[in-house]
Amino acid sequence: MINRNVGIYVVGGFVRDLYLGRGPKDLDLLVDGDVEYLGHDIARTFGGVFIKPGDRYSVVKIVFESHGLSLDLTSLKTTL
Repeated sequence: MINRNVGIYVVGGFVRDLYLGRGPKDLDLLVDGDVEYLGHDIARTFGGVFIKPGDRYSVVKIVFESHGLSLDLTSLKTTL
């Protein structure tokens, strides 16, 4: 994986789940950069499955089936 020099921010319930001692099942990240490019790079590097739910928003999902974890990347520039 090459340094993409992008800002990445943890959002959603991941931090809460860790604080409460729950095992997180997903991680939501807000990305200041190209989420599709970064998502493909992460999936390829760490053996995940890249999913693009639709073209309306800049959102992608990477599923790591062997770990029971998913990673959602949303562009900082997306309006939901």
